[in-house]
Amino acid sequence: MPKKKILTAEQVIDSAYLLVKREGVERLNSRSLARETHTSTQPLFSLFPGMAVILKEVKDKAFSLYDSTITDAIQSESKPFKAVGIAYIRFAENEANLFKLLFMTENDQTYAHFNIDHHAASIIEDVEKEYGLTEEYARRLYFESWIATHGLASLLATQTLLLKDSEISTILDDVVRGTYEKLKREMENKYE
Repeated sequence: MPKKKILTAEQVIDSAYLLVKREGVERLNSRSLARETHTSTQPLFSLFPGMAVILKEVKDKAFSLYDSTITDAIQSESKPFKAVGIAYIRFAENEANLFKLLFMTENDQTYAHFNIDHHAASIIEDVEKEYGLTEEYARRLYFESWIATHGLASLLATQTLLLKDSEISTILDDVVRGTYEKLKREMENKYE
């Protein structure tokens, strides 16, 4: 009798991650994961108390990919503020199912961008220097620009809209410029 293959927790998470990446979170359930791991559901639940734990691990793994994407963009560009926006949008386009899992899942703010971006403080510092804004106004520029960036990323992740790199860059420049001009006037009026 051949030796029974032992399924590890890491293999289950890797399989669940690949399933979500390929087909979306809505396809992740115990049966589809059992098929993906070539086993029954019983070994899955001997390793994990439930699908919620598996989903949490998949989200953490997806976040690691997202975070490394953002970190690479910050380190490779002279203007991290714009680089983060473009990297966020590209992540949505290239990893649509992972983007939806992290940033478009209902009732779960754990991975909302403004909750998880540990790069925000350094980017806001750069915005202060580059645009000559106080911290308060730099935060607002960052947040308001992120709202537009998230909308654009969501449209690309759902394939509602297809854009070239140059079009994405122009849209982000326009949003930041318009928001900056409004905030700069507001700041100048406040401190007159």
